[in-house]
Amino acid sequence: MKSNNKLIDRDLTEDNSDINSHKPYSNKKPKKLRELVTESKVYSLLSEYNSTNKILHNIGSGLKNLGNTCYMNSALQCLMHTPSLCVYLAKGVHGRICTARKRFCALCSLERLVGETRIKSEGTVTPIEIFENIKVIGNQFHMYKQEDSHEFIRCFIDAMQLSSIDFDLGMSRSLQDTSIVSHIFKGTLRSKITCDTCLKESIITESFMDLSLEINSNSSLMEILNDFFKVDYLNNKNKYFCENCQRSNDAIKQFSMDSRILSFNHIAPLVLTCQLKRFNKNMEKITRQISFTEVLDMSSFLTQPKERKQRVVCKYKLFGVIVHNGCKLSSGHYYAYMRGLNEYWYKANDEDMSFVSINDVLNDNAYILFYQCQNLPIKRYEEKKYEEREQYKSKQGLEKEENKSDSILTGKRKKSEKLIKSKQILIRHKGLKSQSGTGHPVKINKT
Repeated sequence: MKSNNKLIDRDLTEDNSDINSHKPYSNKKPKKLRELVTESKVYSLLSEYNSTNKILHNIGSGLKNLGNTCYMNSALQCLMHTPSLCVYLAKGVHGRICTARKRFCALCSLERLVGETRIKSEGTVTPIEIFENIKVIGNQFHMYKQEDSHEFIRCFIDAMQLSSIDFDLGMSRSLQDTSIVSHIFKGTLRSKITCDTCLKESIITESFMDLSLEINSNSSLMEILNDFFKVDYLNNKNKYFCENCQRSNDAIKQFSMDSRILSFNHIAPLVLTCQLKRFNKNMEKITRQISFTEVLDMSSFLTQPKERKQRVVCKYKLFGVIVHNGCKLSSGHYYAYMRGLNEYWYKANDEDMSFVSINDVLNDNAYILFYQCQNLPIKRYEEKKYEEREQYKSKQGLEKEENKSDSILTGKRKKSEKLIKSKQILIRHKGLKSQSGTGHPVKINKT
């Protein structure tokens, strides 16, 4: 991939450093490099997810509660267990190219936190750097005050995005989709309105980092999603003004989730974050159980491409859950469940880390759900990389054979030329003359 605007395209797969080797503070001036992340690099990170440094297989440390910071701790634990982001942070890619010398950098701080929690494995780690910069992450947050975990996640992801884009280097907003944060969390909602009279379609797209879902009277996540993506009929007082007809007509409106076309497949966001709106306008909590599954099929909610005959299938697997215990948003307690690299589930309750079963997770009252796209073409990507390596090796082998044969022919030619030259010298020495165009001597009779 060729980078524009003199941006450096760094291959994350070529970085063999591990979580111990990253030194966040250095006397050297940071190079002004940019991290344009291609889809193949995200796949390479995901393919490393189960074969990366053994340190990442550790359970990780609990996070110290610094005073009503359970909302922050639970959010950070889920972010640190996001598959591709986890490997990216552990490899220390961003820290070595970051230009934020004295400013707070969300990616650098989370990178250091991943290193501390995974290396220590047991005990407690204090997320003091993030806590002290809570006002930088979001001006609405206050130290030592209970806040909303979902709001913190939104603000922290935005902060990571800004850290990744780094406008100080002159990176245009058009390149923001090249950041690791966009590749992992960003999705696109498509709103399509069809006029009943002329059947003309009006399409509006909007990017999102998570879905905020109204619970209403539903009792399961799938029912809530069906409600969110259902067809709405615009009629009576809510008619749609059609620009083609130049009048208000009845219309049909429906949301769908775009599946972007990649080199190997059609996929939606790599990570789907769903917030269940458990608090109404009066800040009263909906406490009833909302069932959810470990595997979530989002195929029926995707925008199906017209040029593709087969239906796009997209399934997600659960890897993180945040739970809120309490009756009010301004009070109560947050804790999190995370699926580790070893496929075991853990419960992170501030300083306490413990093993749990998947049934324990599914039977709790979820507030925020984190799903990882399951039908990623990682195997196909690895197979393609293997084929490319084999083709390269065979090509190199052919070139070597050709070079070898060329060198043999050259050697024979030089040997032949040397033999002819020696014969010509011998002929001149004995008074013989060779036939024109041959190396054979001819006897000349002297008169």
